[in-house]
Amino acid sequence: MIKYSIIIPVYGCEKYLNACVQSVLNQKGSHNYEIILVDDGSKDRSGEIADKLAEQYEQVKTVHKKNNGVSSARNRGIQEAKGKYILFIDADDTVDENYLENINRLQNTDEPSMIIFGVSFDYYRNDKLEYSDKLSCAHCGSYAVDKVFLEYKSFFYDNALSGVWNKVFIAEKIKRHGLFFNEGMTLYEDYDFVLRYLMCVESVICLDKVLYHYRNNLNDMHINHRVFDLVNVKDNLKHLLTTVNSIKDTQKCQLISSQLLDVSANLYLQFLMQNLMIKKYSVSELQESLNKYCDEYNFRKILASGANLKEKESLLIRQIDNGEFRQINFKYKNKRLIYNIKKILKQLLRKTGLRR
Repeated sequence: MIKYSIIIPVYGCEKYLNACVQSVLNQKGSHNYEIILVDDGSKDRSGEIADKLAEQYEQVKTVHKKNNGVSSARNRGIQEAKGKYILFIDADDTVDENYLENINRLQNTDEPSMIIFGVSFDYYRNDKLEYSDKLSCAHCGSYAVDKVFLEYKSFFYDNALSGVWNKVFIAEKIKRHGLFFNEGMTLYEDYDFVLRYLMCVESVICLDKVLYHYRNNLNDMHINHRVFDLVNVKDNLKHLLTTVNSIKDTQKCQLISSQLLDVSANLYLQFLMQNLMIKKYSVSELQESLNKYCDEYNFRKILASGANLKEKESLLIRQIDNGEFRQINFKYKNKRLIYNIKKILKQLLRKTGLRR
């Protein structure tokens, strides 16, 4: 039996696909794995490159399908997978040469339901690496899933829950519980999948080694079209809320609901910054739009009682200055813009009852 099925969705990645696949093929040690390249109707030469790789290497298999997004491609990969474990890699990323060796070592000493490892966020300009942010889960070691939920917020901000590319999943768990990606989501679809997977497993191992390299292109980071439309943001949040509401364990549901507010505010802020930067809306127009949105979609219903709202607000503000938006601020350093975003965020929190 194949041990690892490595699923790589392929779309518009002719420039990076070979390097991605080679990073797996060049692993240290001997490993039993398959690489499943799912061509999601690429319009460039990505599909052709995938076919050539499949012809050249017996570990590589290519599947072609009509374009329907990354979630659809990953789902097709899950259907094709023959391995005991499933891993996901994005076609413009790479993995460390010790990727499988480190994963294999953990599985030889324990049998975790999920392995989480560190990520290097690599920022390139004109194909030259400018800097890297390495992020590993501070919770190194083995944890029962109940413990993960008790410290849910901390795990989330260690980037331990939001992506699928820094994890190892058990194929049988995925297939037995029908844990496919929600193809109606274009934002946080990874987080939604991981959340549903955690509800079906018993244990997690966190490894503090950086094994995955996530490519960011600084030449093309000023617009994220997935958060360009407020309706799209709203629809994705509804999908996440549906997942949370399906959780029968009351305590876990409350802990995740509390965290979902941060996810929501994060999406608001991304939308806000995207549109301010291209000057599609004025600050006042955005404020009016977002306030109306909060009236229609009242997040008080999903907040856990007794949440530390002051700490939550501080964290959101800190995200703007130092966190996820640093790549935007790197290029667009406008103190007045940041001031206005903070002001609007505080008004939104007050509007939804999160700030007194």
